[in-house]
Amino acid sequence: MVRLRVVDEDGRSSAQRGQDLHRARDRDEARANLAAVLTPLREAQRGIEAAIAKGHKPAPSEQMWTLLDRAYEALDTYLADLLNEAAIDPACGPRCSACCTDLPPILPIEALRMARSLRRQDQGQARLQRAVEQARAFRQVLLAHTGPQPKLDGTEPGYREAQLAWRRLGHPCPVLGDDGSCSAYEARPLSCRAHVHIEDPAHCEPDSPRFLIAERPPVWGHPRECEVELALAAISKLLELPQAPNLQWGLAGFI
Repeated sequence: MVRLRVVDEDGRSSAQRGQDLHRARDRDEARANLAAVLTPLREAQRGIEAAIAKGHKPAPSEQMWTLLDRAYEALDTYLADLLNEAAIDPACGPRCSACCTDLPPILPIEALRMARSLRRQDQGQARLQRAVEQARAFRQVLLAHTGPQPKLDGTEPGYREAQLAWRRLGHPCPVLGDDGSCSAYEARPLSCRAHVHIEDPAHCEPDSPRFLIAERPPVWGHPRECEVELALAAISKLLELPQAPNLQWGLAGFI
């Protein structure tokens, strides 16, 4: 019988790992790394506001995309530093796609950024069409759990039940490549970047007995970090982008 790995090797509890992460993000270096994420996002926001003030229709510019690229590169640096400082070793490795049957939340500007990345690929349009098909299929699952007027809110019990039911169907993410790698990795959203699993990847599967209780360290969610989400939401609102509850739904809106 294969023994699935349960994280206990370093003697820390999940609460202790959470405390270590809290100390890690309170360092001056971590604060500076987070500021490096926020600075280009706020510059992008100001650029859009300036264009609107001049009477231009709100639209993404090449400068905005460059600033967003810079922000997400800084975000990766910030998260990697937290994990390193808190001595947290993710179990996720190259081409690990154990969690890629989920419906990760996404902000509108992130969905547009992913769609833009996919359109530049040979198989991109097919992946966008797959997102449309999955969004339609998930809507049916959602209706079965919530009724005719579902709330597209990941905190709603009905939505969470539908999300779990969807995961049990095992549909791979529409942007997942045949080799298990993400075809839009550089453009993946914040929720994917901050999803860290430190137990055996098999526990990411819904049929694992530890699926609901396996440890996922809280590498995101501090009020300072939430400023990043607020900045991305502000950019989305300025560009008048449609809201979406998850990655599949978000991509479907930009096909």
